[in-house]
Amino acid sequence: MVSLSKFSYLSIRAIKRSASFSCLALYLSDDERTKKTFEKLEKISKIEENILNVSWDIYHIRLIEQIMLYDNMKEKEKTILSYFATADKGLIDAMNINPLKAFVIIDNYPISYHSLNINDVCRNNCILEEIDTMESIRRIKIKTIDFRRIKQQLQLEIHGYQDEMRRL
Repeated sequence: MVSLSKFSYLSIRAIKRSASFSCLALYLSDDERTKKTFEKLEKISKIEENILNVSWDIYHIRLIEQIMLYDNMKEKEKTILSYFATADKGLIDAMNINPLKAFVIIDNYPISYHSLNINDVCRNNCILEEIDTMESIRRIKIKTIDFRRIKQQLQLEIHGYQDEMRRL
């Protein structure tokens, strides 16, 4: 199995109690439910492309929640039930790992309730405590993060990892 612990750890630290966090945590613990979604990451030859594909699938889970938020912020007297249609098997598999059970908007802040939350999949109290205590800081920092630079750094790490694997 290809170990992407550094990439996965960075990704996990950036997310609080979301479906995507739970998916990644389940993957790191070798949960069978994540096998289909993350099996692409086992192929070292196209690892960068496959990471981007899996990330794209996970991103869409969050995108759906954001669409529901913005659709319902406009008019308080109506409830708009947003939907997302896809035939993308990877996205469908990712969504089935931890399906959305309820979605609530309080003071223009979206709260999604999924089958699992991070407390169901992570037993490391230090990580859970850091997730809780760093939430307000992440809300501020997210606005100033240079995601292009982070992506480039991660790509360099992946290329280094690929070079190391080829030498073995």
